Amino acid sequence: DCVKLAGRQVCTWYLRQHPKVLALPFKQGTKRQDRVNARVRYIEGDFTPEEKTRWEMQFETVPEPLTQEEKDDFLKSASGVTISSDAFFPFRDSID
Repeated sequence: DCVKLAGRQVCTWYLRQHPKVLALPFKQGTKRQDRVNARVRYIEGDFTPEEKTRWEMQFETVPEPLTQEEKDDFLKSASGVTISSDAFFPFRDSID
């Protein structure tokens, strides 16, 4: 469902500002796009064993996971957030 996908994208975008995400200890020379991708994967946290091994190689030290509780607490601190769309919201329950 498009609205759920958009909502997940907003959460991921906002969580990129979480202190643990901002403090990820990347190795020197890690490319910008690789950093962006690594941050998103860190937030999502759904690695296969092989992906996790490759992901961990980008850091000076392996970061502690970002827990669901930490994500939820940080998202609760969001204020002044507005939802918009270039289309329309077909049903009120899509927003509620």
